[in-house]
This record gives sequence, structure tokens and C-alpha cells, in this order.
Amino acid sequence: MKEYKISIFPNVYEPSNIFEYDVTFEQFFTFISKKRKKVNKKEMVAWCPTVFYPQHRKAEHAQYMYFMVLDVDQKDGPLYTQKVRTKKGEVITIDLTYNYILRDLQHNQINAILHTSYSHTDQHNKFRIIFPLMHPINPTNDKWKPIYRAAVEWLHSTWSEGLSDKSTCDPSRAFYTSPFTDQFRADYVEGKKIDWEEKGDEYKERERIEQEKKRKEHELRLAVRKSHVENIDGKKQVTFSDHRRYIYDLLKYDYNARLSLASKIGATVIGNRAEGWTCPCCLRSDATYFYLNPTTATSLFCGHVNSCGDKKRPRYFTPGYIAEFYGYL
Repeated sequence: MKEYKISIFPNVYEPSNIFEYDVTFEQFFTFISKKRKKVNKKEMVAWCPTVFYPQHRKAEHAQYMYFMVLDVDQKDGPLYTQKVRTKKGEVITIDLTYNYILRDLQHNQINAILHTSYSHTDQHNKFRIIFPLMHPINPTNDKWKPIYRAAVEWLHSTWSEGLSDKSTCDPSRAFYTSPFTDQFRADYVEGKKIDWEEKGDEYKERERIEQEKKRKEHELRLAVRKSHVENIDGKKQVTFSDHRRYIYDLLKYDYNARLSLASKIGATVIGNRAEGWTCPCCLRSDATYFYLNPTTATSLFCGHVNSCGDKKRPRYFTPGYIAEFYGYL
């Protein structure tokens, strides 16, 4: 049976006072669900899913992490609620978020531990969901951050936004155990493990693509500004040729100008594509298109590859040429 490592802190304010244990996930659940007397929160035993070397609870000393821990605090308010009547006849609202998420994890057979946290109440559920990692993860060099953010993104997309905070991804974070009260709950779910590392890689790639898109958009804005300075701002007298060069650049780099062009030449806008404008060469419109966002492609295309193109690629035109050809420059 697979074993994991955890770090235990009798006093979380003594970061070097660490007890490291090897446990199975079932043994870890026994530790989490242990009946503990309620004392001041700061006096509760704490634990961390990370082992440290040297043994001092600091992010730079984090060697390996063994669990994904999602803290569900519902800062925007309870997600699932129900009104119930008490024995005294009072109508109160109870929070069913813990029940709903537990039910879904059981239904989908996802291996996890749920347990209520110190400040949990029946009216506002606050709890943790703990998942075993498929492999220990070294959290250095920003490896852990996209993995954790991918997990929070999964949590929010599976249930609802606002359940947890994406910024609390410190690998050295310690978690307090919870006292055994009449509102304490702990549940173990058998099932398959989620590959959080794979989700982290996917999240990191999406982030890279988004950053690249923003970089290209910034470059396009700079190109439009440069053209305006060179052809309009920098001239005492703006000629038709100056104006023409600037409009050519504007149509090449600016989303709104391309959207306006689509309307003028009778194109149908579907998402980021403008379709159905008339090609000036083959005079057909059933395979013509261009992208409104110039970061995708700046040209306008006719998809009649064999008859209008070169039998390999679509024929393409600059947006300025099309605007000028149809008299909209």
C-alpha cells in the first residue's frame, strides 16, 4: 500500500519542532478524524503535506509535497443552502455545501478526504478537501503554483466560483487540526486519483498562450501608434497618401477597424471570424473569411484553393486592399 509523508507541528509557532511520519492515505484519515479536545485554535496540532530539509518550515526548505489541500472557506457565502425548522419552530438556513461536494466526489469515485475546519458551522460550512498526489512533487522553481491554481480552477469549474482562494499556494503552509464538536465531520472517499501534475502542465500552457496573446496585442497597439505618429501626428499637412498608409496599418492591426470593415463589405461575424464577403478575384463569397482579432492572422482569405488560390494555399489580401477595392478607404 502506497505511503505518503506528512510533517506534524505540536506548536505551529515553533517551525523547527517537526515530526515527520510515513502514512498511508487511510492512516492519514485516522489522524485527521481523531477526537481532539477543543482548545484555542493556536494551540491545536498542525500538519503540512510537505517535508522540509533542513527541518524548518520555510518555503525555500520545502523538498516534496504529498497531498493537494484545497481550503473551502466560501468567502462569498454558502453555495448550497436549505431552510429547515427547528424543534422550537424557528426557521433557520443551513449550509449543505459539504454534503453536496462529498456526494459528488463519491458519485465520481475520486479518492479524497474531507474534514471540517476549526471555524466550520452548520450555517457556514468551512472545510478542507485533501487529495493524494500520484507522485511526490518538488515545489521549487514555480512548479507548484500552476498545479495548485489548476486545482482551484477545477474546484470552481466543477462546483462554483468563490469556494477557495487561488493565491494561497505556499508549499510550507501548515493546517490546523479540528476539535471534535457536535458539528465536526470527516469523510473518506475511495476511488481514483486525480493527476494534478498533468492539470498543472495544462494550466501552465494556457497561461503561456494567454501571455503570448497579450504580448502580441501590445505589439499591435504599438504598431498602430507608430503609424499614426509617422503618418498623421508627425506631419504638418496630411496628404491622402499619408492617410491611406495609416488606414492600411489600422486595418491590419486594430480589432475595431477590422470589425467596421466586416460590416462595410457585408461579412457575417461569427465569433472571431468575419465570413461571406465577396472575393475581388473569383467574385464568390461562400469560402471567404478573415479574423477580427489580428493576433490570429492579419490577412483576408479566399478558401477556393484550387480555382482562386495556388492549389496549395488560399489566396489572401491585405485588409487595406479590400477596403480600397470596394471604396471604403
